[in-house]
Amino acid sequence: MVWTDIVGRRFSPTELEAYVREQQFAAFRPRFVVVHNTGVPSVKQRPHGFTDQHMRNLVTFYRDTNRWSAGPHAFVDQNGIWIFTPLTVQGVHSPSWNDAALGVETLGDYETEAFDDPIKANLLDCLAVFHRVLDLDPRSLRFHKEDERTTHRTCPGRNMNKAQLVEDLVARLSPRPSDLSPLV
Repeated sequence: MVWTDIVGRRFSPTELEAYVREQQFAAFRPRFVVVHNTGVPSVKQRPHGFTDQHMRNLVTFYRDTNRWSAGPHAFVDQNGIWIFTPLTVQGVHSPSWNDAALGVETLGDYETEAFDDPIKANLLDCLAVFHRVLDLDPRSLRFHKEDERTTHRTCPGRNMNKAQLVEDLVARLSPRPSDLSPLV
């Protein structure tokens, strides 16, 4: 197994969009996004979000404990969007879809915790950037539990509603009046 080095950097939505636009999607071009929740840690366990040290700990977990070649592509917390595995390479996050999808981990245990802002807003911003820049259909979004080969049958948890998330994502992707050219 050869480990893929991580990016390990947190972005605001604006910074993320600039970053994604700079990437060259040649060897790996995602066709959709898979949403996950971390479960552990929960929001209660990370009330201030992730740190650089948490990202290094995740490397140890995925590389040394799980013996994976990479991890998910992104982690979303209260403070922004962390890019973990480079977006231009296949990550490891969902057995059936690693070769076709970006994996986005959302901080929280959404079986028991509420899926609220600011994490919800940051997840929607992350998804909007990926869908806009990569020209992905928001209706192609999948939840981890939809993967027939996963053992994570509840991920991302009952408190995250897929239909509502897709609806919110579509609204976020729709042009806002300020985005439109003035009519002459």
